[in-house]
Amino acid sequence: YKVRRPVRVTLEVFDLFGRKIATLVDHKLSSPGRYVEYFDISRYDLEPGLYYYSLVDNERSVRRKMIVE
Repeated sequence: YKVRRPVRVTLEVFDLFGRKIATLVDHKLSSPGRYVEYFDISRYDLEPGLYYYSLVDNERSVRRKMIVE
């Protein structure tokens, strides 16, 4: 993800039923720049498939699909 100015960021992963699977970033104060977070499904004992991620900061909220292999 990319931030343009200092903001608090939360990045969470959900299954198809809307159950929270993981919190990758929890209200972290992020300086301007690009960030990469890795989601290792083996750490959460999950099967490959379709999941959703939610990225929330002070200015926006984005929810998108992702395919995990």
